[in-house]
Amino acid sequence: MKKLLFVLSLALGLVWNAAASLPEKVYTIKSGHYVYKMSMFGFEMGNVDTWFDDYGLKTYAATSMNLMGEKMEMYVTINGKRKLTVTVSDGEKEQEISDVERDDYGDYVLLDSMSAEELGKAGIQRLEDEEVMGYHTQVYKKKTETEAGKEAWTIINVWNGIPLKASIEMNGNRMNLLELVSVETDIDVDPALFVIPETVE
Repeated sequence: MKKLLFVLSLALGLVWNAAASLPEKVYTIKSGHYVYKMSMFGFEMGNVDTWFDDYGLKTYAATSMNLMGEKMEMYVTINGKRKLTVTVSDGEKEQEISDVERDDYGDYVLLDSMSAEELGKAGIQRLEDEEVMGYHTQVYKKKTETEAGKEAWTIINVWNGIPLKASIEMNGNRMNLLELVSVETDIDVDPALFVIPETVE
């Protein structure tokens, strides 16, 4: 399970600590639904299905992974300042309610408002814009490390605050980690998706 959690954190490794406070908005779009497929070294591992409302301050993300026969499901609900994380692996279910931290949103939500100097201080490079499934995206790059401690670069394509693609670059090779399957915006989202109980067992 630790290996799956590491791969998941790498695939979703979009937290770049550009700011400490909670955002007033995560996306510039009020509501939406987007789906990624996840892959590593050319092998498809699963998908991430995300619904959001109130400009991303309410979010429900369902992740399903299968890495070499090891399966894991993770469900993360964010509603205001509270977060519910449910993990299912090896037949066991773990639940946790916690306070939302800035890192839970990922600092890609602020990148388009940062100056070149601010990006540089954060160790983030702005690359040439790219098209992703017909959407014009801003592209950012930051140094990271693999589980083995090797140097790598995380690259994300952002559209209206939504990361449409994430990839990793190692030894001059660029591999996709997250690829957009579909995206819908300004839709009605069921409020029940964002309900967090007072306590969990």
